[in-house]
Amino acid sequence: MWVFMRRYALFAFFCCFVALSPGLAHAASGSAAEAVAQAPPPVLWQDLEPGLALAQIPLQEARPFLEPKTPALPVSDNATIPAPALTPGPVESSPPPMLIALRIDPERYTLTLHMASSDQPRSLPDLAARHHLSAAINASMYLPDKRTSTGHMRNATHVNNPRVVEKFGAFLVTQPKVPGLPRALLLDRAEDDWQTALERYSLVIQNYRLNNVQGKVLWSSEGPPHSIAALSQNKAGQLFFLLCPDPVQPALFAAALLHLPLGLRTVMYLEGGSQAALLVKAGGVEQVWVGRHASGLWGTSGRPDAALPNVLGIRPRAVGE
Repeated sequence: MWVFMRRYALFAFFCCFVALSPGLAHAASGSAAEAVAQAPPPVLWQDLEPGLALAQIPLQEARPFLEPKTPALPVSDNATIPAPALTPGPVESSPPPMLIALRIDPERYTLTLHMASSDQPRSLPDLAARHHLSAAINASMYLPDKRTSTGHMRNATHVNNPRVVEKFGAFLVTQPKVPGLPRALLLDRAEDDWQTALERYSLVIQNYRLNNVQGKVLWSSEGPPHSIAALSQNKAGQLFFLLCPDPVQPALFAAALLHLPLGLRTVMYLEGGSQAALLVKAGGVEQVWVGRHASGLWGTSGRPDAALPNVLGIRPRAVGE
């Protein structure tokens, strides 16, 4: 009797397993499909020159990657940017915003800073022609005088703004004074020894962080969308000039960047709205992408020849430099 009951129990279990197997397989395939659907798209890089590559990447909806609430940090970059008033565009189905990304090897390219306070505001094409730049992007936001950066800014020969702003959490440092140091670093105020770095590097730009090195978005998920120019660095030390010409909410922009397979650490905000721009002049590509307001469908896009107060550029590194 016990042997019969045991065999019957095994038979019943087998029947139940067969009956449930299609459902289990469907559930498993559904989970796999969902994982694939949420995976970031591959980044297709166009090699322009050794150490320089360009990609145009659609920024998919990033809201699922945002935390419901962002608590205030001791050093908070979650603040209102002093940008022009923006009007949200119509709510309708449209293609995702496009990210223009330029990946730079600082071992092969020298970063240069061009400040209106030591010269005059100039357009990106003008600066590229004068200084043989392979690429250029906004260096920072600026004060009402249209010359002074909102954060600390200087190079080896000129100081644009001597003040280190307490609430700005990102620093780009380059042009090391001491041999053997990394060519360029993007530092997080809450994690890195930025005070020492400011003493060891000649070129410094300070601005807001969009996220911290732990991958936490620091900005509020509220606020009007606008075009964004930004700068970042990955774990391998490569720098990224980043521009989203389409209006996008900054917190969603930051979350989408962190979801892409770029390995980015801190992302530094540079400029927004129609002033945001990126020039690439290398490898057969010669183009200026410009930002626009959310109402840019009706003619408020920026101009490629617009003069900008402060510009960060790159040029091929000379032998022995």
